[in-house]
Amino acid sequence: QGVTKKIKVIVGQGVNILKPVDAVKANNFTGYSGNSLTTLQWVRKFIDDNKLDSDSLTDREKITIIQTYLNNTANTNKGSTIYKRAISCVLFNGYYHGGDCDAYATTFSFLCECIDIEVYYCGGAANNGVGYYGHAWNKVKVDGTWYYIDSYWNACLNNFDYFLTTTLWP
Repeated sequence: QGVTKKIKVIVGQGVNILKPVDAVKANNFTGYSGNSLTTLQWVRKFIDDNKLDSDSLTDREKITIIQTYLNNTANTNKGSTIYKRAISCVLFNGYYHGGDCDAYATTFSFLCECIDIEVYYCGGAANNGVGYYGHAWNKVKVDGTWYYIDSYWNACLNNFDYFLTTTLWP
């Protein structure tokens, strides 16, 4: 579960910082600055605004909120170069130049980890209608059952065709 490696942090000597997921959970961003700080604060606000750490929502409802956000923001700000890291680009810009499926699967994993939903990053090949190419997606445990989800294809196609399926799509 090494998705947090996508956030690069530079801190001064002797400063102890929490790992990115732990920082979001604790709402403690000591030692973070710049893009990393902005991203982690945004994730905390997204979680709070949508009550994603509340027991009043099911895991399915939480995942639906995350995927709806990704669908609604996909390909919305392709000109921005402010947020260059994978998670930041997807959250703020709605894209990541090159390797979009990896960036979306990484971002999806990060958001799930921040709200204690079990998730795996999956890499392999998928048929995009023309042939098989390298691709990334996730497996997520929702209300006790493992499902496949392709947040990138869902976002790009603005649908939920690859959302919480029990079998991997062709």
